[in-house]
Formats: sequence, structure tokens, C-alpha cells
Amino acid sequence: MNQQALSALIWSVADLLRGDFKQSEYGRVILPFTVLRRLDCVLAPTKAAVLVEHRDKEQAGLLYLVVEKFAHIEPHPRRVDNVHMGLVFEELIRKFAEISNETAGEHFTPRELIRLMVSPLFIEDDEALSKPGIVRTIYDPTAGTGTGRMLSVAGEHLHEIKPGARLTMFGQELNPESYAICKADMLIKGQDVRSIVLGNTLSETHIGEITRLLGEFLEAEQAVVSDAQGKELARVTLFPEVRCPAAPAGGKVKRVPIARVFRNQDFGYRTITIERPLRDAENVPLFEDVQAWFEREVLSHAPDAWIDHDKTRIGYEIPLNRHFYVFEPPRPLAEIDADLKRSMDRIKQMIEGLAG
Repeated sequence: MNQQALSALIWSVADLLRGDFKQSEYGRVILPFTVLRRLDCVLAPTKAAVLVEHRDKEQAGLLYLVVEKFAHIEPHPRRVDNVHMGLVFEELIRKFAEISNETAGEHFTPRELIRLMVSPLFIEDDEALSKPGIVRTIYDPTAGTGTGRMLSVAGEHLHEIKPGARLTMFGQELNPESYAICKADMLIKGQDVRSIVLGNTLSETHIGEITRLLGEFLEAEQAVVSDAQGKELARVTLFPEVRCPAAPAGGKVKRVPIARVFRNQDFGYRTITIERPLRDAENVPLFEDVQAWFEREVLSHAPDAWIDHDKTRIGYEIPLNRHFYVFEPPRPLAEIDADLKRSMDRIKQMIEGLAG
């Protein structure tokens, strides 16, 4: 049975649900049963050992009808491999998204679009991925079945371009239903779901977990290779197994951070109003005690100053240069003088050529 036929057969279970469930709720019944039936087929050889001899034969109620319908669907791994079973599951998710006016677009992003989004993720890693037995980590902070299938597609994409590479997947999802569908989608494709967690990605309590998951990537740097004229030639991500490239003749290599994890308060500040003969306003970082800052920075210079706390305001900014700028010391004066002399000599020769 091909993928389309199996999807249609499973989809026909929806006929039993009409009237008892809203269309937007079909997926809550059919998707779990699809996973259960797949597992049932996988565990078929041991089924006799775990079933009791006498079973309830009562054939009544909607649950029995649904179970009976699924019992005639045969998604055994011998007939449907993980790849095609995953495509079947995706097709079911797509159909549920289409018929549900309540959640349209929330649970499904077309596979073609996801592949387009995934492919740029590996562009900077060409050199690293060329090594045998390479392992990479990917994290999706919104790992629901909308963009969350990026994890599955990323694994497939990496296997296509570098069959020997291995991708370790991590994800987090806020919506419990999307979280469950994401795990079911990956499970039915034979992928590891132990690192898919339920929770708010933006919550302070999860920053430590995100840092742990992304550890290697957050600690990595990029080597920016430029020539003698300062033109950028290449960028190489310096993971542990990747050596920093050598600088070309007259050029240089600059190491810059890739990413950082910050707390919310790292970007916040309090604007305090300082009263004295001349009013002044200052920004104090949220993570710093206002009174301690005031005593250190103001009272030591203006003992008669005081803070009008009624005018204090809280604000936020993201100063990228402060956190990511890498200082480059100026070149030695002798080197600059030599460059200037060469430039002056060249200009002099050009003028002499015009005069001649």
C-alpha cells in the first residue's frame, strides 16, 4: 500500500467521528490511534504474551468502532518504513489543519517551505561536515508541528548531504497539543524524542536548560578570514574538531563569537532622576542595586544630590556592539607609517608620469 492510499484509509476513520466530535477535534483521536496502531504492529510478535485470555467482547460505543476501524489498517514496518510512515502522519496533520477553522495554520507548515528554511542552517558548516563521523546539535525553540518539523526535516537534509553525519535534536514547545503531535511525528519516523520538552522557551527558568542543550554551539566562535585589503574571504565555524584557518599573506584571521545567552535583566535598566542644582538623568542596569550605584557614581562627586524615585522608569535596549563587538587593537605606528610612505611614493610616481 502506497503512502497516499494509507493516508486515505486512515483518514476514513473521520467518518465515524462526525457528530460526536467537531472537525477541529478529529486529530485528537486519529493521530494518537495512528501512533498506537503503528506500535501495535511493531509489538505484534509479543502480543500473545501480554494479552489476557478473556477479553471484553462487547461491541458497543464509539471507542470500539474507532478501534475496530484501526484494527483493519496495517502500517507494519515490513510494509511501511519509517520515512513513508512519517509522510503519512504529516499528510494527516495537514488534513486536520485544513478542516479546522479554529487552528488553521497553527499545526502545519508545508514540507517544501520547511526544507527551504532548513537548508541555510548548514551553509556555514561545509568544512566541519566534511569530517567523518561528525555530530551536530540543533535546537528548535518552537518545536510544535508548525515549524517544529524543522527538526525532522533537518535530520533528513543532513543525511542527504552528509550520510555519515549525525544530528542530535533538541526542542521545546509551549502548547501541550503541539508538543504531543511533534513527539508523535518524530517517534513514528524512528527519531529520538527524549530531548523534546514541554515549556515556555522565553521563561527565565528555561535559560539554563537552553544553555545546556546548545552548549557546544554557544561556546563556538567563527574565524573571519580577510586579505591584506580587509576584504572578507571566508568564515569558518570553530567547533572542537575544526582547526582555525591560517591567515593569508598580509591578511588576518579574526575570531568572533557566534551566540550568547542572556537573562532578560541583562538588557534592562532603570532611568533615575538625580536632583541637585542641575537636574540629571542616568540609566542604571537592572541587575545593579540603584542605591549602591548612586553612592559610587554620584555621591562621591556631588554629596548634595538625591534621587527622585517617583520619576524612576524601567526600559530595555539590546546593545549588540556591547555584547558582540570584538576589540581590534590598532596597527603599530611603524606599520602605518610604512603604508603611508608607500602610498605617497605611488602618488608621486603618478604625478611625475603626468608631468612627463
